[in-house]
Amino acid sequence: MFIDSSAAPRRPGGPESRRVAVAAALSVGIVAGALVGGPWGLGATRDSPSPDAIPVTRDTFPQVLLGETRDDSGPRNGSSNAAADRLDAAFERQLVAYRFSHGGDGATLRYGGRLSLTIVNGVLTPSVPRLGSIGSNWRINDPRRVVSLRSSDVRCVFEPEASPDGITAIGDLGGLESDGRTECVLLDAERHLSLRIEEVGASRGAGAVATAHSFRDELQRIHADLVK
Repeated sequence: MFIDSSAAPRRPGGPESRRVAVAAALSVGIVAGALVGGPWGLGATRDSPSPDAIPVTRDTFPQVLLGETRDDSGPRNGSSNAAADRLDAAFERQLVAYRFSHGGDGATLRYGGRLSLTIVNGVLTPSVPRLGSIGSNWRINDPRRVVSLRSSDVRCVFEPEASPDGITAIGDLGGLESDGRTECVLLDAERHLSLRIEEVGASRGAGAVATAHSFRDELQRIHADLVK
């Protein structure tokens, strides 16, 4: 008589049970490894600064940027310890926020109420260029952004001031010859270091191309001081 061996009961500790147990253990290990090595796990490991990371402190930032004095110089040089403590606390919050978003310390300080400088151990990118548009309500839906400089390590974007026409609902979105605001980013991909100079408000009569070149030169000078 033929006996179907597949129907015979298997002992709990037999070879087949051991194979199932090993496969299950491997599956659990793979899932756990994926969780640890995935985006969140990677972010956790990047909380520890790399040996090449630039220490980001207040002293990392120059006191003067393109002729403008750092905004925190007055309160810090004054007699009020409370004001200095508030500045220190705000700076520490920035370090934590940039570390969360970019994997490394970073901060932004303002100069003369006109410029800001960002230094971060991470990747910054300039704002995305776009054509811009004027809506049916004769208001600017999206300001235009145009490339004002592009080199191997620095990219600049200019956002011109638009002049909407309330009669035709078209107007002029502006260009490189308009008044507007410049943003330049220097990326050192090898060191995972980024610097950004940005105008807080629109500048008048400066010229987008000339401003971009001056920002590039200043970014390269600051970068050279940081990595020397």
